[in-house]
Amino acid sequence: DCIKEKYSQKLKLKDIYDELSMIPHDDFEKVYADVLNGVNDKLSRYSGRIGGDYFTPPAITEFIAYLINKENYTSVYDPFCGTAAIVHKLRNHGSPIHFEGQDVDLRTSLLARVNVEAWHGNDKSITCRDSLAAWNNEPFDVVASCPPYGLRIYDEARKAAQRETGFICREIENLVIAKSFKVNHVKSCFLLLNMAFTFTMAANQIRKYLVDNNYLDAIISFPPNTLYGTSIPCFLLICKTTRKKDEAIKFIYAESCFIESDRRKRILDVNRLISIMEADDAQECISVSPDVIKRDFDYNLNPSLYLHNNVEIHEGQCLVRLSDVLSLQRPSKNVGSNIELIPVNRFSNEFTKIIFADGKPSEEETISHPNAYKTYHSIVGEKYLLVFNLCTSYASKFALYAGYKDFMCSRNIQVFKINEEIMSSEYLVYNLTNNPLFNKSGLQNYMNMPFVIEKDRERQDAIVERQKQEYREKRRIELQNEEKRLGIKTEISDLEHFIGSQQLKIITAIARIENIAPDTDKYHENVKLLIDNVKYVFRAIKFFRSDISDEELH
Repeated sequence: DCIKEKYSQKLKLKDIYDELSMIPHDDFEKVYADVLNGVNDKLSRYSGRIGGDYFTPPAITEFIAYLINKENYTSVYDPFCGTAAIVHKLRNHGSPIHFEGQDVDLRTSLLARVNVEAWHGNDKSITCRDSLAAWNNEPFDVVASCPPYGLRIYDEARKAAQRETGFICREIENLVIAKSFKVNHVKSCFLLLNMAFTFTMAANQIRKYLVDNNYLDAIISFPPNTLYGTSIPCFLLICKTTRKKDEAIKFIYAESCFIESDRRKRILDVNRLISIMEADDAQECISVSPDVIKRDFDYNLNPSLYLHNNVEIHEGQCLVRLSDVLSLQRPSKNVGSNIELIPVNRFSNEFTKIIFADGKPSEEETISHPNAYKTYHSIVGEKYLLVFNLCTSYASKFALYAGYKDFMCSRNIQVFKINEEIMSSEYLVYNLTNNPLFNKSGLQNYMNMPFVIEKDRERQDAIVERQKQEYREKRRIELQNEEKRLGIKTEISDLEHFIGSQQLKIITAIARIENIAPDTDKYHENVKLLIDNVKYVFRAIKFFRSDISDEELH
């Protein structure tokens, strides 16, 4: 309490040190590790992002430690250990688990050494070095880490990793997983990763390796803003080499496990998450066979594909996948000389804008860099869906093309031919723009996700026509209001032009009257001039605006 009081008074650090030094050494030694654990919790919660580092929330660290302690592992390696706060939670039958960690940042590694020294009596297991260049090749039971997000691997480290593991590792997540199993020969791997790992092509080889070898045990999806200081969506990857054959893979959505919504007060309920993971029928958990992931989803591990799989189908409806409706088109060099350009301003994520823009001429776009465009051959009678922002974490934008010319568009736009035997192009756009799942991130994330459609073409057309009619009615009302507003503005403009000279005469007459004695002839002449012009203005206003009452006029 004394320390807290002095800290609130913004006294120097020496004053706090003096207070601590008054505590008997033996008493302080008994609580030192627990006090340090509390300091780490406060540091991670209130520091957020420092120098590019994101502090892992203490509750997630505690949950990872629970998973390690549960299996009675004896050694843990963290190649990006940060402050190594997890050592406060690691226990094997009451004894500390051997922990080794590395961090490239000197300040952070010093904090890690303090944490490890508090529990192990020495800090020799923490080193300050670049794990990409100096990976610890010793065998460990577990690799548990939160690798830096978005870190691209430099060529030398990438080539070295390929020689050691056989994997092409361009992203840090791929390298950590590959080295964990191929170099450290771990029994388990617990990694807090960027959600992009679950669906990007760059990680497809590693995902395939984990599923085919039956290592992938669970994916726990955390909501945005879970990490302090960033809204990057993340998930916990749980891998084990001791899984049973054909054992299902768990997908868990942990949003219901958070107690508070405020960024600084949000706390993960660890016990709630543990109960969900160990329960057989938890609503937040979906168990999926590895064969289903291989056959139906092509090793895409995006939790949205599985956690929203339990959809209700009514009579006259059926399930389809975007991969059944859309086929990716390749650019063509054999195109005609008459090519139509599809500019970016034609794309939208609103149904009516996409539909009514189809077939209409677009605003001209200057082609300053021809190499930034691709050309496509158009087949008469076919319709094409053009997708912008296909693989990003932002919602995609769309455009339809059903022209008779070959066409050209930007290189970052993907082109799909629409299978209209399943649904019309307009009904497809309706689903893409009205289904909340498709609006959360890039379309590529959901190519294999089943969604419900109307089976009958007449019902599809009726839904589309209703949307069009609602738009037309809304637009008609808007135009009426706009015409009325513009009409009133026109009347006022004409009126101001008509009485402008009279207004000037009125102002001039008032100025003269103020400077003339009432008993002079000029005074009476100016009063008459004022009255005549005011009456003229009144008559003009009544003529142009007959809806103005006499009271409002005066």
